[in-house]
Amino acid sequence: MAKDLTLLVIVIALFVRCSPSAEEKARLATLKKEQSIKDSITTEKNKAEAKLILDIESGKVLKDTIGLSKSPVKITTSKIVKREYSNYNDIHLSYKNISKKPIAAIKFRWKGIDAFGDPAEMGGYTDGTGGGFADELLGPGKSSSGTWEILSRNAKKVTIAWPIEIVFSDGSKWYINNN
Repeated sequence: MAKDLTLLVIVIALFVRCSPSAEEKARLATLKKEQSIKDSITTEKNKAEAKLILDIESGKVLKDTIGLSKSPVKITTSKIVKREYSNYNDIHLSYKNISKKPIAAIKFRWKGIDAFGDPAEMGGYTDGTGGGFADELLGPGKSSSGTWEILSRNAKKVTIAWPIEIVFSDGSKWYINNN
């Protein structure tokens, strides 16, 4: 009986000692709330990007920047370029800042096909989709261009390229789900 009582006292002491204090409970609740907010922001951004990709897949978006009327950046050209001294292809984009604010960075997505019209290797994303970014200052009304290594052996044509996120020099941002 004394053994059982001792064991019971030890179990109760461990239970009381292991239960979180009020401070710890408040801290955990705050952390959960912050994570929930971060998750909801990320989820909304991902949903908007996924919807645009589905629109592209279904043929609802047929040309550059259609459906992106509020985008501060317009893609002016997008093409596959052959790498020098290699069998691989890259992608080249030309774009213009059509906003009135300087842009600090742009995140792009693109989609491409092979000679058969099937999704091509476009830089690591699935179903012929790839992405990249530019982080050089682009003034209002100014144009720029860049070439991204996608290491594609079969890409023949870029079907669409679009900006998904833009950071202005003042720190404000534009996301694809703003339109």
